[in-house]
Amino acid sequence: MLASQVGIVLSNLIYAYSMLLFLYILLSWFPGVRYQEWYRALGMLFEPVLMPFRRIIPPIGGALDISPILLFILLMILQRAVLGL
Repeated sequence: MLASQVGIVLSNLIYAYSMLLFLYILLSWFPGVRYQEWYRALGMLFEPVLMPFRRIIPPIGGALDISPILLFILLMILQRAVLGL
């Protein structure tokens, strides 16, 4: 029972992290937002996690970064594994 509750809490944390990542990616398309303090704080939360993915698959054409897609896939797998506890 405790493992089930821990799994639900971890799953919710992964979901919240995924939603913040989605917001971070969406807002990256607006140049003025990049200089906001709160956006840089989000960057400190996500950029260290995205860097290894960017080493595996660099941005396409120098502009299209698909590394967040890999991170989303990993987060979905992790969330399903956690719920299986």
